[in-house]
Amino acid sequence: MQPGDSQRPPRLTTYTICYNLPRYTERPASSMPSTDSQQTRAAEKILKRVKHLRDHMQPGEIPLLAIPAIWDSGREQRSVLCEVIVTNRRLIGYYAVDFPRKRSFLEERSLSTITSVTLRHKTYEPLFRELMVRDGQSKLYVRASRPKIEALYATLRSAIDQYLPVARISSPPFQARRWRSLYSSWAASRWKLLPLYSGR
Repeated sequence: MQPGDSQRPPRLTTYTICYNLPRYTERPASSMPSTDSQQTRAAEKILKRVKHLRDHMQPGEIPLLAIPAIWDSGREQRSVLCEVIVTNRRLIGYYAVDFPRKRSFLEERSLSTITSVTLRHKTYEPLFRELMVRDGQSKLYVRASRPKIEALYATLRSAIDQYLPVARISSPPFQARRWRSLYSSWAASRWKLLPLYSGR
């Protein structure tokens, strides 16, 4: 540590994992997609743990991950502590309580509208990480501990890759390799600022 370091203002280090994802077209599902038994068990655990979540699932929708986190979309007067849920269709901020009075919160982002996901680290908040999600019209910030945010990013990316039909773009194999390269570089060096990547 050099003299005068304690007087330096806090810095914001941004890790950009993916940027300008290609557009997707949603397809209506007529029945529950086929899943292996492990995924089915995980989905049932989420549905049992998160109160009344089953009532808000769309036909054929599967919850993949649920973590407690802070949801900040700018639509509420303040950020909301809730369950952040990734499904094969949506990214959802949700909670429901029955006592002392019934109240609930539900906001969502369709996976098909997400254009970029950015992992941010504030150096003066060592225990938390922040995920910024853009959908072309607004920004959403999700804050949680580092392991939970990393799990959220990985699941979100996997859901986009696996469940949405990819629009045809130039050099799809290169795009896939580039994503893997970005993620590997970030995992190997968490203090490195990764370059923005455009799928165009």
